[in-house]
Amino acid sequence: ANLAAMINAAITVSKLKTNGEVVLVAVGDEEVGGKNGTKATIEKGVIGDYAVIGEPTTMRLATGHKARIQLELTTEGKGGHAAYPREGKNAIHEMAAALAILANNFEPKQQDHEYVFSHPTMNATLISGGTAENVVPFQCKATLDFRIPPTTDGKKFVEEIERKLPQHVKISSKEIGLGWTSEENSEFVRTAKAVLESVTGEKVTEFMHKLGA
Repeated sequence: ANLAAMINAAITVSKLKTNGEVVLVAVGDEEVGGKNGTKATIEKGVIGDYAVIGEPTTMRLATGHKARIQLELTTEGKGGHAAYPREGKNAIHEMAAALAILANNFEPKQQDHEYVFSHPTMNATLISGGTAENVVPFQCKATLDFRIPPTTDGKKFVEEIERKLPQHVKISSKEIGLGWTSEENSEFVRTAKAVLESVTGEKVTEFMHKLGA
C-alpha cells in the first residue's frame, strides 16, 4: 500500500514545477539489514534532503524510530564428561549468567509506548552451544538485539554493555543501525501534518514513534 501511494505521489509531483528532484526508491532486503537495498542505494549516491519512509502507521504521522544494535556474546568453558561437571566448565551456564545480568538491566519497567520508545530494550534472539548431550559445552554464543532511543550514542552504549558484563564474556558488534527523529515543528513535519489533515479531514494531535528500526 505504501509503495502504491508513493508511485501515485511521484506521478503527481512529476506534473508540477518543483525546485528540486523527487526520487522514488523501492528497495528489497529490508528485513535482513538492507545491505543490498537502502544501504546499497545510499552508497551509489542517492541522497535526499528529506525522506518519507513507507512504514505502516495506520495513517498516523511518524516522526522517529529507534536504533538497533546487534551484539554477539561468546563464553568459553572447558569440555568434559557431563557425569563429572567439576572437571569441566560449562560455557552455557556462563552465558546464562551473563544474559540474566542484561535481562535484569533492560527489562522495561512500563509497557507504555512512549516509555519503551525512550528506553533501551533487549532480546536474546539466537543462542548456540554444546556438542553432545553428555558433554560439558566448552563454548556458547548468543546474539542480542537491542533497540535504543534514536538520540543514544551507539558506540557508548556498547561500551556500557561491556562494563556490565564479566570480563571473560567476549563481545563483538554484528550491526549498529542508527535511529532517527525529526523536529516536530520543522517545515517538513508541519507540511506533512497539513497534508495528512487535508486528506483525512482529521486533526493531527500527536505524532507516532516507531519501536522498530
